[in-house]
Amino acid sequence: MAKKKRKNITRPKPPKEISRTQQERNFLFVKKMMPLFDLEPDMLDVFTKKQKQLLFGLIFEFPSVKAEKENTVPRRFVEKIREEMLQFMRKNYFGNPEYKITFMDFTIYGFAFFNLLNTRVEDGAFIGLPQEETAKKICDTIEKSELFNNDGYSSLQNFMIYQTRSYSQVNFRLYGFNFAWESVPTKITVDGFTTMQMRIQLTVHNCETKMFKYNNIDRKAFRLIYTADGEEKTRGAVINKDKIYPNAKKDEKLNIYIQSHALNRYKQRVDILDPKDRNYHIQHVLITEQKAVRYEKQQFLACILDGAIIGYFTYFVREADLVVNTFLPIVSENTPEGEKFRDLLLLSKEDILYLGMDKLSFYATIDFEQIPSLKQALIDADIWKTKIAVDNEIKKNGDIIIDENKTLFVKKFIDKHEQYRAEISLSDCMEMPSLNENRMDVIKTFRQASHADCALIYELAAPTWKIAYAEILSDEQMAYMLEMMYSEESLKRQMQEGHIFFIVLCDGVPSGFISFHHQDENIYILEKLYVLPEVQGAGAGRFLVEKAEEHILQQHPAGKPFLFELNVNRSNPAVGFYQKLGFHIDREVDEDIGNGFYKNDYIMQKVIENIIASSSQRSSSDQILPNI
Repeated sequence: MAKKKRKNITRPKPPKEISRTQQERNFLFVKKMMPLFDLEPDMLDVFTKKQKQLLFGLIFEFPSVKAEKENTVPRRFVEKIREEMLQFMRKNYFGNPEYKITFMDFTIYGFAFFNLLNTRVEDGAFIGLPQEETAKKICDTIEKSELFNNDGYSSLQNFMIYQTRSYSQVNFRLYGFNFAWESVPTKITVDGFTTMQMRIQLTVHNCETKMFKYNNIDRKAFRLIYTADGEEKTRGAVINKDKIYPNAKKDEKLNIYIQSHALNRYKQRVDILDPKDRNYHIQHVLITEQKAVRYEKQQFLACILDGAIIGYFTYFVREADLVVNTFLPIVSENTPEGEKFRDLLLLSKEDILYLGMDKLSFYATIDFEQIPSLKQALIDADIWKTKIAVDNEIKKNGDIIIDENKTLFVKKFIDKHEQYRAEISLSDCMEMPSLNENRMDVIKTFRQASHADCALIYELAAPTWKIAYAEILSDEQMAYMLEMMYSEESLKRQMQEGHIFFIVLCDGVPSGFISFHHQDENIYILEKLYVLPEVQGAGAGRFLVEKAEEHILQQHPAGKPFLFELNVNRSNPAVGFYQKLGFHIDREVDEDIGNGFYKNDYIMQKVIENIIASSSQRSSSDQILPNI
């Protein structure tokens, strides 16, 4: 089949000059623009008809956005940034809003007029003519004005800084931009002059990494970068050393790095910001704002939102580098506001996490008018400013929505806590345990779990993990590991492979579990041990370990000692609990568990002699229930 000949399409050539109607529009626009620079509009009337045709016969092209180097910025980013920029320029005013001159109008019409007028003045086109003085005055006034040089385009520059940094990820790739004016020779020309176009050129900088040792652990950190902002070129971010060390020389600088742990903690706690806002905000507070805070023997970098402190970054210094290693919520006991807040309400760290007060969304969803004691404590601890900042941020994108169910839950918790405080003396109050800690006299029983208990085991594990690993694992890693180890399929497979699960019941209520298995001839592995927060301190954890050891003693050959071994995260406070039970640290391991996550653990061991306790040694409260 013969191919059809492609029909040649004749495209119209661009006009060499704009219409007189458009020239008149340009003239009227520039008249409207003159008061922005404290110039009288009637000054333009001194120009002749022919001069006006030359001065108002050119308009500039719409601004464009492109990557400085092709294929370095994802096309969707380029298109989105261009769309957002054009929308900003159409909606926002250049200079005094009273004159209603948008950025787009000034860029297309105003710059074209000034460029033509200034070029003709420099070329001496008005020398000896009646219009010479007026032309020079207009050029000098506009050229020397702060509005033209700095103030006018500063809001557009700030907008572009937000756009590029909001798409930047400090642990991956960072974007900046440069302004440039370029000729478009194929378009309209006037007396040899061609139209121009403002172009935003997007720059790219891949993240830089460096290894740092802290607490005898080598961890990777990412260099913070001050990306090109239309004026300054891309460069490494630094902080003045005298902000950290008051006696340091003023010209000394420290390079700024941040570790993944700090990024994850920040992401979890500052949960009211969307991903783009978070990308921009963390760069702004650590690169631009940089407020150092000293509290007792600790030093922080304040995390500020809408003028209020919402948390703190901790750091350590290695030679010429400052490394941010975690993020503390403002209610943390290690912050000045958090310590005062806890002194006022006597809430424990577990209580804070249980209520979700470590996340900013807490302050946006609770009706504090229903909980006056909590509101007053936040005010007295200087945390209410954080609440106001959170409200202001949310109002930018919509209305604040109160969660009535969560408010009721928090109110009941605080009311119960205050009732408990009222029942004890002031002296006892200073040593009051967590509301979640029960007495040691609860009746503890246990039973061996079966396949039917898989859902129960997950329900016991999930809330315990939230508290046990809140300071250690990211939400993503926590979710991944819970699914990997506690899905019904995974638990059934573990039981089939010989893992034994005991469930502890405190006063008849399932409250925790332990799992263990036989690995080698004389080695048993304590795989999992978790107890619900509300019964921690009641001896349930120790009880489960003892029952596991008794079970192994009954199964292990008589007269042969065995090794009881476990893994525990090196940052987990449970290390101290296991040491009290006789375990010691044998070695460290870093295990790749997939999906980009690692377990950074201690291997702890305990040698147990094969001496079986008689049944008469069991207390009446340690009843063994049959397997159900």
